[in-house]
Amino acid sequence: MLNLLNANGQLFIVYIIAILLSLSVHEFAHAWAAHLLGDDTAKSLGRLSLNPKDHLDLFGSLSFLLVGFGWGKPVPVNPLLLKNKKRDSLIIALAGPFSNLILVLLSVIFLKIALIFLPVSNLLILFLSVFFMLNIVLMIFNLLPLPPLDGYNIVAYVLPNKYKYYYVRYGYYIFFFLIFMAIFLNVPIFGWISSVIKVFANFFNVPLI
Repeated sequence: MLNLLNANGQLFIVYIIAILLSLSVHEFAHAWAAHLLGDDTAKSLGRLSLNPKDHLDLFGSLSFLLVGFGWGKPVPVNPLLLKNKKRDSLIIALAGPFSNLILVLLSVIFLKIALIFLPVSNLLILFLSVFFMLNIVLMIFNLLPLPPLDGYNIVAYVLPNKYKYYYVRYGYYIFFFLIFMAIFLNVPIFGWISSVIKVFANFFNVPLI
């Protein structure tokens, strides 16, 4: 798992740039999907943007710094403006993780090309490798079925309305309890994400830093 606090100066800067870019694309994808489906709530609030400052979440950013994974500021969605509330909400929720999958595939392509001409120690190789890992982390972590992550909205698509109140109420408690344990008690609750990264790296045959 990535840990910015243990990174040297050069690696720290590479991490920060990769995080800002990945988070911005992820949240922009949500806003863009909502816009295409008829909901301009996010657009009216300036979230249809690739500017990182429009998407950073304080606790999500701190989580990235401390344990190597995190989240951006949730994009507001008004289901009343959607033609098909449940279906379109699901599409909007999936847009973020799907954008990270696209970035994973693009980073693999550029990494393969760069490795033909550049040594593994090159700064561009380092950035592409970090970018590859970060987008896997964002994709997998955000698919966890807990609010405020995208996975919650995906589960909510099939969850009966009478259970949604309790799911949201207690889901937040569970989520922040897990984050607390990972950050302050150093419990490797999310250590399995590192195994997923290795599976992707082996599948695409790309180097990890």
